[in-house]
Amino acid sequence: MIRHTQRRVEPPDTVLLVENANRQGFAVTNVSGTTLYVRFSAEPASANHFTFALGPGDVLDLLYGHDVYAGDITCLWSAATGGYAMVDEREALP
Repeated sequence: MIRHTQRRVEPPDTVLLVENANRQGFAVTNVSGTTLYVRFSAEPASANHFTFALGPGDVLDLLYGHDVYAGDITCLWSAATGGYAMVDEREALP
């Protein structure tokens, strides 16, 4: 069985997802007017240390067909001027 959850992350929050060994996939949508830096690490994301940079309206979609990263995922906006990120996670239930 798969559980599908969505949540909204707003600045100044910096954690998109916490480590989850049951993670089957995820998607992050940048609903802001600034760049969202996403880092596959428990360490904070920054403009110099990131895995993906999502522009306004961009979507990082790793919901299907990938070896999915199951560790912590952090983020940082290039400017904290409104907006948010929608995070969608799929996980296998034991």
